[in-house]
Amino acid sequence: MFFKDGWSTLTIQTNGSQADGVQVYAAGYAEGILTRDLIQAYWFNDYQVCIYTTLLEYTLIFLSANCILSILSQQEQNIGKLIHSFFDG
Repeated sequence: MFFKDGWSTLTIQTNGSQADGVQVYAAGYAEGILTRDLIQAYWFNDYQVCIYTTLLEYTLIFLSANCILSILSQQEQNIGKLIHSFFDG
C-alpha cells in the first residue's frame, strides 16, 4: 500500500449499473473504512504536533508579552522616581 516515496494509493471500482450517487457513496464509505487506520495515524502524528506547536507558540508569545510589559512597567517606575527626585531635589 505504501510506496518508496511515502505516499499510498487506493483504487476502488464501482458497479457501473448502479446510480452515480450510490456509486459515489459506496466508494467513499469503502475508502473511509479502508483508510481509517491511516487517518488515525495522521491525526496522532501530524495534527497533534500542529496543535501542540501552535499552543506552545501562543504560550511563548503570551509570556514574552507579559515579560515585556513587566520590564516596561519597572522602567516606568524607575523613570518616575528619577523625575520626582530631580524636581523634589
